Amino acid sequence: VGVPTGNFGPRLQAIVAVCSGAYRMSKRGIEELVEDFFGVPISLGSVANLEQATSKAVEAPVAEVAGAIREEPIVHADETGWFENSKGCGSILCPTEFDRGAGTAAPPRFCTEGTWDFA
Repeated sequence: VGVPTGNFGPRLQAIVAVCSGAYRMSKRGIEELVEDFFGVPISLGSVANLEQATSKAVEAPVAEVAGAIREEPIVHADETGWFENSKGCGSILCPTEFDRGAGTAAPPRFCTEGTWDFA
């Protein structure tokens, strides 16, 4: 259950998916990588089929996470730090506060700002 069917196993499917999605490699580049690194001949059509199979396999978990994110008041926070007069300073920006009524992201706002000593 959950193991891909076809000519390629789950690890090769995962490698193709990461190369395509995270590393944004072309199908031709993925084809060459798979053949050079693993000695597995693969066609451009098989690369596309593995991409589609992976998208389908993660569809339900992605939808679940997206639903959970919509329920959160703050869905992204970014901390930026700097030194001022030998003290560490920082601010946390929450640029994606979700406005449930409008269904859009609200403008960025600062969640917190402060200074602290680095001993």
